[in-house]
Amino acid sequence: MADAYVVLAGKLGYAESERLKKLLKRLMDKEEAELVASLPCSVAELGQKLGKKEERVNEMLKGLFEKGVIFMTSKGYQSARDIFQLHDATACDVRSDKVWGRELLDLWEDFCQAEWYADWAKMVETWKMPLWRVIPARKAISKGTALLPSEDVETILDKATRFALANCSCRRIAARCDLPVEVCLQVNRGAEYAITRGTGKELTREEAMKIMDVAEEAGLIHSVFNVAGVGNVICNCCGDCCVFYYPLAKYGVLEKGAAKSRF
Repeated sequence: MADAYVVLAGKLGYAESERLKKLLKRLMDKEEAELVASLPCSVAELGQKLGKKEERVNEMLKGLFEKGVIFMTSKGYQSARDIFQLHDATACDVRSDKVWGRELLDLWEDFCQAEWYADWAKMVETWKMPLWRVIPARKAISKGTALLPSEDVETILDKATRFALANCSCRRIAARCDLPVEVCLQVNRGAEYAITRGTGKELTREEAMKIMDVAEEAGLIHSVFNVAGVGNVICNCCGDCCVFYYPLAKYGVLEKGAAKSRF
């Protein structure tokens, strides 16, 4: 088959990027890359195509899922849909440090700074509506102030059904500040993914609220996707490392990408 690393880099929009291919080679050996490049595909079809027993295919799929390289969907396993998904899934896992140390994180930082951030900012510049949204700091709001449900972190948590705590991929990669790292709050489907994969620990609603308070006291920015409903994650971001705030501010398009709070 064609070079699997080139195929995978091409799916992510960077077929010519030597940096991304180097990163993919750190994440997967050749055998694994060929399997991922063949997705989506049934286990039986993968076995036939790659000349492997189904037991071996299942073993490889499980390992790739645990590494954050592939994702389970209603249609079966899929490769990362974009750089964002691969970035967040592979860099949040502190267990990988025992394997790679900082090597994988440094490869991400090099790719982001040299290639992806500029392209990301150009994409955001074309948006008609910000994809990200700031949730105001609860303790900084005067008592009696009326909040909309979409800007009240307690209301947002009340609407969620499951919670998990994970590490911030952005601060692990960039390491440009010493603010708390284990403050990324996964909710609903995001929590189920983190718990199943082992990259997040399950929390109660009360424990999740305490994490938001810790983040707020540290000066981190509560941030969510700018959509109706709860979504799958409540990030606690900083301007030094976050893949939204840092590069978009650097390239002057922050307000195109992130909606301010009213406060």
